[in-house]
Amino acid sequence: HLDNFKVDGDGNKCMHCCVYDQLIQAVLYLECLFILYITFSASDAVK
Repeated sequence: HLDNFKVDGDGNKCMHCCVYDQLIQAVLYLECLFILYITFSASDAVK
């Protein structure tokens, strides 16, 4: 996907690419936790 950036030979572009990848992973992970939290809160409110 973003791997073609790393073959450029531009170290900065590679680093940016890698960091950007990790950032997306972190955001998705937090989003997942948030959804779980909302779900559990909702089920607690129903009880």
